[in-house]
Amino acid sequence: MGIENEPKSPLPVRQTVRAMHGHVPHWLPAGFGLEGTWANRDSVWATWTDGRCRMVTAFWMPSKLGPTPGPRVGRWTVVYDVPGGCGNGVLGAGTCLAYQADTSDGSVGLNAIGIDRSIGDRIVRLIPL
Repeated sequence: MGIENEPKSPLPVRQTVRAMHGHVPHWLPAGFGLEGTWANRDSVWATWTDGRCRMVTAFWMPSKLGPTPGPRVGRWTVVYDVPGGCGNGVLGAGTCLAYQADTSDGSVGLNAIGIDRSIGDRIVRLIPL
């Protein structure tokens, strides 16, 4: 989606909900806290982590993504679900999950490491679209 190569600017935590146009998780598993929020010219994203180094990153951008093939969770599309597909030195191998959905004001996505699909589905169901 192009956001990986753009310069990133940190935002104050208090600006997260507004910068993401309200498209933030309203529930995360116990122990997760906001690590930070960043923006570039075309998108805003925020990352939450826990003590086990599991990670949830949500992003918002003003452009639409359009229809994407894959399993559906309400208006969300599961882009990938790969058990043991990513991880880190603390977590080890964990499930890689990615979801995306169009909104009235652009599109949102969620990427997670170390979260199983049932938890990922619950998280995205509780992100306002």
